[in-house]
Amino acid sequence: MSTSRDNRQTKWKPPSVPRFERGSVRKAFIWILLALLMCATIWLAACRHEDDEEPKQEMRATEVPSNVFTLRDEVLAFEAHGEEGARFDAELDISELRNRVDNMDTVLLLQYTPDSLTELARLPDGARLSASFVVGRTYLVFALPTDFWPNIYYVLCQLNQLRAAPSRVDPGFLDPICLRILCAPDQFLGKDLYTEFPDLEQFRDELDFDSIPLGGWDPTMTGGSICDRCLGYRQPEPVFPTKKCTKPPQGTPAVVKVINMIPETFSSETNQDSEPFLTVDPTATDRMVGSAFTVNPNGFGTGLAPVFITTDGGDTWWLNNIIPSDGVTGDITLGTVDVPRRLYAGILRRSADLLMDILRTNDFTGATPMAVLSTRPDVDQPFLQAKKVSLNDRVYVGNNDFSQPGGRTATVDVSLDGGATFNSFVIESRATLGQDGPSVRPTISGDGTVYVAYFGWRSVAAGNLITSDVVVVRDDNGATGATPFQDLLGSDGLSGVRMAAGVTIPWSNAQTLGFERIGSTLSAAVHPTNSDIVYVAWCDRVGTGDIYTVHVRRSTDRGVNWTGDLRTITNATCCAVAIANNGTVGLLYQQYTGSGSSSRWITNLEQTRDGFTNMETTRLANVPGNQPAPQFLPYIGDYNFLLSVGQQFRGIFSANNTPDPNNFPSGVTYQRYHDFSTKTLKDGGGNPVAISIDPFYFSVPTMR
Repeated sequence: MSTSRDNRQTKWKPPSVPRFERGSVRKAFIWILLALLMCATIWLAACRHEDDEEPKQEMRATEVPSNVFTLRDEVLAFEAHGEEGARFDAELDISELRNRVDNMDTVLLLQYTPDSLTELARLPDGARLSASFVVGRTYLVFALPTDFWPNIYYVLCQLNQLRAAPSRVDPGFLDPICLRILCAPDQFLGKDLYTEFPDLEQFRDELDFDSIPLGGWDPTMTGGSICDRCLGYRQPEPVFPTKKCTKPPQGTPAVVKVINMIPETFSSETNQDSEPFLTVDPTATDRMVGSAFTVNPNGFGTGLAPVFITTDGGDTWWLNNIIPSDGVTGDITLGTVDVPRRLYAGILRRSADLLMDILRTNDFTGATPMAVLSTRPDVDQPFLQAKKVSLNDRVYVGNNDFSQPGGRTATVDVSLDGGATFNSFVIESRATLGQDGPSVRPTISGDGTVYVAYFGWRSVAAGNLITSDVVVVRDDNGATGATPFQDLLGSDGLSGVRMAAGVTIPWSNAQTLGFERIGSTLSAAVHPTNSDIVYVAWCDRVGTGDIYTVHVRRSTDRGVNWTGDLRTITNATCCAVAIANNGTVGLLYQQYTGSGSSSRWITNLEQTRDGFTNMETTRLANVPGNQPAPQFLPYIGDYNFLLSVGQQFRGIFSANNTPDPNNFPSGVTYQRYHDFSTKTLKDGGGNPVAISIDPFYFSVPTMR
């Protein structure tokens, strides 16, 4: 069985079951096809990951005793060997492929013959694809991305490399491959690719496709010839590329989306919908769940609070009252796993002082209230992250548990069995002033490594100025061992590295940064495919006239050593970091500028590939800072959230909801009734509605 850390491969051959074997000499065609496909994969890797330092894995299938073959590459060719004509069943495990390929939507298993290319199976969801194989036949596997642009660019580059085949290889099989990948829904039938996707026009010469009519296909059909189900296009002869695949240049038109999430049916609301959070269904990334301090439209007394739901990529949102808390929640964070529509939540229940509930539903679009998995009192700010590992969901909830002895309150509640059982682990190993800071932030890498960042409060001085360490702990096995979160030791031999020691935290539960309170702002993110790399962002007071300053630091050796400040932003809060698969780092923050009537809250997303030496900044909002008046604290939130999804950063923030296009430099869409010309919110009857704080969803393409 091959491993993800090296290229070693142990062969296993069942005594009576045919097997897959690479490097066969049964047919010269297979050698040629494999070489071409490997070249295409290398070119694809160069296109997608030009700046990555990790080497590309060798293309191969892995043999394991259960007849499950692990796929690691976007394109794979193999031939079944054994007794000629024998048939056997096997499974293709695509879990590693799904983790590695940006925004992967579908895996196709195709059978090739000189006369046809037949689709055998398709896997849109899940982790395994089952099929029957016949010895002596050739099979192709394609992993297809969700986003047509810009991923179609790389698909076309890849096809060009395949088309550059020696004449002795029949190019006919490439037509249905191209046809199947480029087939689109029926509304595109007969239309030209460059017309429907004008962003591709600038690459027409490079791609060497002059005109590409799109076909239509029936997604419910399997088992037939692909070209029989795609209409309107036949490539008359192979096209030989004259240029290499290169990465699209900087300046490719970017599509930034900013959406006011309040539904049209709730247009009359004037609540302070602050402290937002977001999670994305990894099995279908158009499905997302958001939260904020949003009140049930049916009011109090219902026993339920809402979350925001979208199933169309964030264009429209609706409220689903499934949270078991009367009317509204306290703190709330959310997590999803590789099970369609499954949602976990960590909340503080309304009308119960610091009562933490951990919740789950198997369908967040349904009306059934979420089930309570765990309840504990005297807990503040639950921060939930979840991931499916093998057959089980793992759930990690960072929290500040006041019931822990000795004032060591930084805690993580862990479930390794999908919420059936939970265990609480104190991660603070040093003396505190009587408690740690409220923020305890877990982050999970693709290999199951878990980091947790927290504020270790050491002492307090006049004016509630707290001396604190920013501490990071790590568990290499996802807290499955006997001593969880003990894998990273500080210089004093205790668990947890103090990546920033003795910083000053101004604790103020009053209006201090504009109308906002300050005192516990922290975010952590680990690289999804390289758990050696982790970033932490936090806020403290430097003492040079600032009120609150964002800092960002990085470790590339699993948290042992840390850089100094890579980035600082003065008088800012609500920082959140995320890392894309290609290594791009995103930093979201909200900065307060000016004073009085000239004050502004500015929301920025910064992206970098080189530790903030060079940055690409997207201004999402620039709204008045002196209105509306606060209804409670936090005003915009103690946190917001940012995450990476395929080739996008997606996130959520709360801000003044005045419908003024000038307040949203990257554009904005409102669901609730509004009038941009008069900068007025309206109810369903056309009457004016007072401004308030609303949650805004956004997506920004990952920088290249």
